Amino acid sequence: MELWVDITVLNDGTRTDEERFGALGDLKLAIDRVPLGDDHAVVLASDHLFDIDLQAVYRDFLARGRTTLLVRRVEPAGGPSPYNEVTLDDEGRVVGMREKPSDPQADRSAIALYFMTADDLALLPEYLETGSHDAPGYFLSWLAARVPWYAPPLRIRWFDIGSLEGREDARACFERENPYG
Repeated sequence: MELWVDITVLNDGTRTDEERFGALGDLKLAIDRVPLGDDHAVVLASDHLFDIDLQAVYRDFLARGRTTLLVRRVEPAGGPSPYNEVTLDDEGRVVGMREKPSDPQADRSAIALYFMTADDLALLPEYLETGSHDAPGYFLSWLAARVPWYAPPLRIRWFDIGSLEGREDARACFERENPYG
């Protein structure tokens, strides 16, 4: 199955950090400027690099008809987590999510790649009335308490390339595996 998508690049018009809308404010801007109607959306952070077959995840998303996120296994190291924490039931349904918990309990963390239904995205303005406009994990935690959504079991290679150290880790990994030298 080949998958073709239209991509629209939007400019939020901000020029300084102080003017930024935040990740969720930008998502709302995108939904306002390019209404989804009954279509679904893929939400992806631009500072992540991953290696996975997205068509398989998309098929799972369509089969369930529910928002689907990608999670990876992390080892709780004690103390505050630099990542969110996702708790799943035996069916892969998200039953809890915490943004950067001070006492991580679960060994799963969502990467910022979500296949979202139009119905779930339509709840974003309600969340933004009282919630953080930046960290998507807070919106997803709020959403998990209201609607069922899933995280299929996957093996995923993921790098946060928002830092120099993360970019170097990714570069080293992919250079080792580059068949073209």
